[in-house]
Amino acid sequence: MGNFEDAILYWLTLYRIPATFVGSFLFGETIILTAFVLAFRLGWSVTAIYAAALLGTIISDLIWYGLGKKILKFAEKRNTGLYRKYEKHLAAMTKFVSSKRPFTVLLYFKFFYGTRILTLLYLSLHRIKFKKLLTFDIIGTVIYHVVLMAVAFLSVIGVYSAIDVFHEYALMFTSIAVALLITKLLSVWITKKTEKK
Repeated sequence: MGNFEDAILYWLTLYRIPATFVGSFLFGETIILTAFVLAFRLGWSVTAIYAAALLGTIISDLIWYGLGKKILKFAEKRNTGLYRKYEKHLAAMTKFVSSKRPFTVLLYFKFFYGTRILTLLYLSLHRIKFKKLLTFDIIGTVIYHVVLMAVAFLSVIGVYSAIDVFHEYALMFTSIAVALLITKLLSVWITKKTEKK
């Protein structure tokens, strides 16, 4: 194992619940999945680990949402790499996802690896009521963490490839979504070009 994995295991076995909270806040599913595996293997309280992971993830999401608009405005002013990198992604999301459907956004994008923060930045541009955001974020996070817990449980009871399969499917679904997005963008672009003629 590498140093990062050793550090994760060390801190999780030493501090369990606080490490799960901080880890879910900072690193997300990497820590959460590892904490669930350790909980099932070592007989820790799965409920306490779940609650710590849920709380850490939701607080992190709310902070990203709250700071999102400021971060993007600052990045836009300075024309930073962050702004250039996400400008096109945010425009594409705006075309295909209605800000009137935050549950759809928060639920589906939880399952696409690497899009959680981008989704929250997107939603910060389309201010939705805090109560609505919190409700939908909790529901989406609960569902996502149940899936992570199931994957961890399967890996502990003998389906050792469950974690690898989970990552492969997450990558596959992300690839499909990107392919559909590119197809839709090309379709719109071609339609606009042909209408001009």
